[in-house]
Amino acid sequence: MNQHYKLFAILFSLFITSYVAIIIACSGEEPVYYSNFSPDALELDDSFKPMFVSEDIFDYQDSDSYYTNLFNEDIIKDWKEYLGDRILDKDIEYLLTDENSKEEIGRLYNGIINPDSAIVLDTRFTKVDQKVKDFVTFLHVAKLIEPTMSPSPENWDIEYVPTQIKTPPSVIFDVEQRYAQETDPFLKNRYWFQVAKAKFYSADTSSVIEFFDRTQDIVPKNYLYYRAMAYTAGAHYRKGNYTLSNYLYSIVYTRCRQLRYVASYNFHPEEQVDFEQSMQMAKTDEEKCSLWALYGYYADELKGIREIYNFDPKNENIELLITYFINSEEKELNSGTYTSVEEYKQLLREYVDKDALALTDSIALLENTKRPYFWYMGA
Repeated sequence: MNQHYKLFAILFSLFITSYVAIIIACSGEEPVYYSNFSPDALELDDSFKPMFVSEDIFDYQDSDSYYTNLFNEDIIKDWKEYLGDRILDKDIEYLLTDENSKEEIGRLYNGIINPDSAIVLDTRFTKVDQKVKDFVTFLHVAKLIEPTMSPSPENWDIEYVPTQIKTPPSVIFDVEQRYAQETDPFLKNRYWFQVAKAKFYSADTSSVIEFFDRTQDIVPKNYLYYRAMAYTAGAHYRKGNYTLSNYLYSIVYTRCRQLRYVASYNFHPEEQVDFEQSMQMAKTDEEKCSLWALYGYYADELKGIREIYNFDPKNENIELLITYFINSEEKELNSGTYTSVEEYKQLLREYVDKDALALTDSIALLENTKRPYFWYMGA
């Protein structure tokens, strides 16, 4: 164990010395910060990556496409399994995810409701049966709700305020009727989610709360469920129900990895008492760890690590928090100007957080975490 520690210490020291030498050698230019303790290098789960920042922006997300493409892979896979060989994968992807498909979906839907029309459904489908008709009908309904999620076109005028299209009551009524009448479990689950989405983007955002609370126990706990839970958490926040909102976001954070960044971004206790009350709502150690992870991310990484470690030493959130803490320390240290390697190393000795060092040392030496080597590196 001591040999492992000494080896890490030597390698880390050599890296820092080389790194600082590069900074000094290039001192005529604006220095750029690179972390040697990054989530990539340390193999953190990809769902954590959007929670790390570079100098100016979130480092691991492609802003617009990050949100619109979050669930495309899951959605396409689910519908492919439902439709089988009735339609090619590329056509499923086009109809489900391409903005340009709306006009064709309209034509296909007209071909279903008007059998005598000139629309030929089998131009894309190998056969046209009830599943194909249900697919096209669902696409038609979903496209009616989709515009409410899209912001107004980009406008770079600083005085411009984007408008948000609200889901019309007629659309909400229609999708609720379809959900109530549908008997196929696959389709019913998807109409259930469309109801939640439509209500969240309506003029009465809080209406999603009653719907979710009334129906949550009778739907599968899949990604659609946690997407609807995130809508419900957002609606609670808008109403000022911060305790319940943050508790729900903490569940989404752990149970739906695609929404981990969204949940962490929207987790905002207004006061310490809000967090404490959310913690009282936690029913399991997993939920408590989720709340401490988000608390640590925003307020105190070291406290978050201690609390989570007491519940579960192998919980991956302690690795998120130590990485985030060290990244922040590195960034602070590398914001200055140094004339020599020795000056930089002396500053490190003076600056090091003694509590963080003691905590990281103690966890590393116990070697009972998911990745013991990770904690030697941290130390």
